[in-house]
Formats: sequence, structure tokens, C-alpha cells
Amino acid sequence: MIGIIFLSILFIAYLFFGITDLFTKFESNELIKFIAGIIPFLYSLFSLVLKVNLKIYFWWTRVINRIKNPTTKWNIVVSFEGNFVQDLIDKFENKLIDRNFINADVKIMHRNNQSLNFVIDETLNLYLDYENSKFVNKTKDIVNICFPTFEISCNNSEKKLNEEIVPLLEKFKDYFKPDSSSYTLNIDFMGKNPFYSVFIDHIRLEQIDDFNVNLHFDKYSLDNRKDRVTIKKDEIHIISVALNNFKELAKDFIFLSPDLAKMLKCKEGE
Repeated sequence: MIGIIFLSILFIAYLFFGITDLFTKFESNELIKFIAGIIPFLYSLFSLVLKVNLKIYFWWTRVINRIKNPTTKWNIVVSFEGNFVQDLIDKFENKLIDRNFINADVKIMHRNNQSLNFVIDETLNLYLDYENSKFVNKTKDIVNICFPTFEISCNNSEKKLNEEIVPLLEKFKDYFKPDSSSYTLNIDFMGKNPFYSVFIDHIRLEQIDDFNVNLHFDKYSLDNRKDRVTIKKDEIHIISVALNNFKELAKDFIFLSPDLAKMLKCKEGE
């Protein structure tokens, strides 16, 4: 903030003396020099603002992403725990074929007593694994649903999340009625994570669990240690125990919402 104030003072002084000189003695080459001198000032000032003001930084990043439309890789894993029916694979397969359930074309690619691979509308490829507690020596059955890694552009990601992925997960949760659930989203930026450095610069110390930067936010759940965001140099991992929390975390971190700026920093420009 001090740097912005200092640079602003220099910029105002430059404008004042420059305009004064132009009014005293106007020459076209002096006007060109004056305008050329403004550009570095504005660039430096804007760069400083981006570093200290997360809302403006996120807004600017969204604009750049809309223009460049970069491609990322997503991987989603959902885990349900509970006491499920023994013939789960058979019943779920019949449910998938029922268009009243998903209202989409579903193609069964492979199945056995413990797993099911199916494709929805030729765009979503999913794998379901069923672990019966009687055979794996656990107290509860486990259903894991995996979306194998798929590429998605920035401009299509919000629609994909809100209109396809989250509604589908809601239907799965309503069908299985699990005692507990876990939702994991991994985002691979196919290169350097563009937000890594700004997160390191702005997060509060009490939000950091280890050097991988595992963040927890009390906005999403009372038991906030179960909802985590892990930030790495080239990836972001989002893990949540509730679908709504998963949706909000994904939206905030993928689309850089203003709420995220508030959560990462107590005061703007701090």
C-alpha cells in the first residue's frame, strides 16, 4: 500500500509539472514525450494494485482468461459411505437406463459385480466401484464414482460444473442416500498454477497447515478441517464432505469470486 501511495504521488507530480510545461510552451515532440512517460507510471501503478488488491487481481485474471481461454485438466472422485443394497450394481444399472433418472442417453461400457463403467451423453465417462463391507473388513459399504481426467476450456468450465457435474452428483447422492460423503476435484493447469504466487502472498498464517498450502475456510462448514483446498505449483486440489461446499469451493477457486478475496485476506489492501 505504501508503494502505491508513493508512486501515486510521483505520478501526480509528473502530471502537474508536465501539463504546466506544455501550457507554458507547447511542442508536439514534448507532448509525445509526456504521453510516453505516462505509460510506465500507469503500468507500474496497475501492477502494484494487482499485488495488493485481490478483488482487482481476480477481476483482471478473469478478463485475461476469457480472452485466452486456457485449457485445464479436471479429475473428480466422489466417495459415499453407508449400508447399501447387496445387488447395488444391478439396481444402479437399471436406474441409469431409466431416462426419468438422468434424462440423458446412458451407455454401459463394462460391468461386473463390483464395478460399472458408463458414459452419459457421450461426454461424461464415469467409473463406479463398489466395496462391500463384508468382503473388505470394514464397518460400512463404500461407493466410489470417478470422472477420469478430462480437458476443459476456461470459458466452458462454469457451465460444465453448474449444469452437468453438480446436478449429476446431486442425483447420485439422492439415490444412494449415504451416511457420509466426500468430493474431490483436482485441477491441473497443464503448466504453472497462475494463482500460486498470489495465494502465497495473501493468505493468512493461521490458514496454512503445511508447505503444500492446505487451506481451510470456516465459511463452508463448522467442521472446516474436513473441507480443504491444497494449492501446488501446477495444481489445485479441492476436497469437501458436502456437495454444496464442494460446489462453492470449486466456483470460488476456479472462477475467482470476490468472496475468495475476502476469505484469503482480512482487509482489502492489507
